[in-house]
Formats: sequence, C-alpha cells, structure tokens
Amino acid sequence: MGRGFRLLAAVLLVGFVLNFAWEIVQLPAFADEAGKTFRLGIGASARHCFVPTLGDIIVVGLVFMLGWAIHSRHDWIRRLGWRDVLLVSLPLILLAISVELVNVYVLHRWSYNERMPMVPLIEVGLLPTVQLALLTLVTFGIVGRIVARRSTWS
Repeated sequence: MGRGFRLLAAVLLVGFVLNFAWEIVQLPAFADEAGKTFRLGIGASARHCFVPTLGDIIVVGLVFMLGWAIHSRHDWIRRLGWRDVLLVSLPLILLAISVELVNVYVLHRWSYNERMPMVPLIEVGLLPTVQLALLTLVTFGIVGRIVARRSTWS
C-alpha cells in the first residue's frame, strides 16, 4: 500500500476513535422524536453511535483527500496553516448545522434535552455543530505530528 493510503488509513482510524467517543459522550444530551432522553446501555449506545460515526469518517476521509488534491501532497497535514484550518472548519461547521437542522426540524429524527448547549439564533445543538470541524482538525493534528516524526510516511 502506498504511503498516502497508509496515511489515509491512519486518519480514518484516529478519526473513528475520536468521533465514536464524542458520539457516545454527547448521546445523553439528545432525545428521541418523542422528546425522551436516550437511555441506552453501553452495548446499545455503541450500536446506536456506530452509524453516525461512519458518516463522520466518510467526511473526514473526503476532506483529507481533498486537501491531498489541493496541495498535491499526501502529507499535507504535517503543517496545517491558518488557511487550511479555515478551509477545513468553516464548511464542516456549515455541513453540521445543515445536518442538524434537517434531522431535528424537518425529519424529526432526534431532538435535544436540557443537557445540550444550543447555538443561539439557529437553535441547533452546539456539540454536534462543532464536532466534525474540531475532531477533523484534531485528527489531522495527531496524525500530522506522527508523520512529521516518521519519515516513512512522507
């Protein structure tokens, strides 16, 4: 497997772990379509959070590959500049807001309870709004540091 694809695999693995943990931790701030807080055991919580995490990871992988194409370097995450941070975070925040708006107010797949901090004016949950952008940047930072230390990745 080429170095770029090993790097992509590392990004997907780290991103999966971070996003899965976040999904589990934030679950008690959500409610079902009837307004009841999710009260799931650890096994059910893990199953419930697995599919959203897969969606998160698809986005993380696509962002990584887009950066690879833009920079023409698979190891572009070694040094993220402020432009990279903005180009990663702003679209992901907008994507997260869109997903929340559709699923909460149009499809009624979930709602929030009193534990969820809200984004003023748009009335979506703060935790899912920042999750994708923040954890994508943290993932790139972690893997980028590993790449910077190991010449076999670049």
